[in-house]
Amino acid sequence: MLWARRACATALALAAMSGPTHVAGVAREATEMDGASPARLTLASLSDWPGPRAQEYLPEAARGDTRRGGNEVRAGNGCHGSIALAVLTPPYTGVTLDRQPTLYWFLGADAGAPVEVELYGENAIDPLLTANYPHGLSAGIHALALADQGGDLELDVEYEWSVAVICDPDDPAGDIVSVGTIRRIVPPPGLERQLDGASLEERAQLLVEYGIWYDALQALAILIERHADREQWRSERARLLEQVGLNEAAAYEP
Repeated sequence: MLWARRACATALALAAMSGPTHVAGVAREATEMDGASPARLTLASLSDWPGPRAQEYLPEAARGDTRRGGNEVRAGNGCHGSIALAVLTPPYTGVTLDRQPTLYWFLGADAGAPVEVELYGENAIDPLLTANYPHGLSAGIHALALADQGGDLELDVEYEWSVAVICDPDDPAGDIVSVGTIRRIVPPPGLERQLDGASLEERAQLLVEYGIWYDALQALAILIERHADREQWRSERARLLEQVGLNEAAAYEP
């Protein structure tokens, strides 16, 4: 059963890769700092990005391969109603500095069917970890902290992870699946020093500027939870999601 669901997820990823292989203008996430106001997140093109920092992360984005698969897939047979599902990743492999990062995904409607999250190592058939939500999940953005699952990422290994709404336990082909990839990297030169002692707001700005996708998304999620002006930070997260084509997740209002 696990292998069949894995095969379906892989097929979705390959289908996505066989289409257009580059999102025009997607190079890296940047920030425009305006005094003490929250960061305004923007995405620069390869040709527009000034300075040497771009070279630390751009090779991942510049390969041109679309790695996010099954994005915003609609409900298949066995699920009631229409469900949009998307892992919150860039279309290329997103990176993290954390050996136990947090993974985020979006459900566009309440999922009464079970939801399953799996993480796979490079070229692996069986998952390294599986998290189950047998009673389904509500609409919105959801998170899975690998620290709570005992999962560690090795450096410079590309992992694939998937979220599945299990419409029919006896027929994995009917699952709604979204797939993304993640790679843990060493901090680009200069970033670690800048992060040391930085406020959470400054940390979010730096992580976006350097293109550290998963960590930037986590920093924004914490700011939304803790900040008095959380609507501003929701807007910034929405802008970031829009820049990598996650429009439905960006437009969601809790």
